[in-house]
Amino acid sequence: MDFALNLFVQEVEDEELSEDLTIYPNPAKGYFNYLLDFQEKIDDAHVEIIDLMGKTVKIIQLKTKKGQINVSDLHGGYYFIRIRNGNKSFVMSLIIE
Repeated sequence: MDFALNLFVQEVEDEELSEDLTIYPNPAKGYFNYLLDFQEKIDDAHVEIIDLMGKTVKIIQLKTKKGQINVSDLHGGYYFIRIRNGNKSFVMSLIIE
């Protein structure tokens, strides 16, 4: 396993894998929907889409707890979705077809 990937996987393992985040459809074709289910209000929240090498390939600011994100510009494969809101961070995996 590549050194950068090892570091990223360890970082992901240290973050919260939460039931407070839902993404669908997964696998995604062109877009995915997200739903954040937590009490805190959106505070400078953003989504990071990260490839398997640990490189952030897309960052999107969030204004609502529910929405749709276009990923038609990304190659098919496995990605991590990290959503940060204030001091909270949620991570899930995503497959793009």
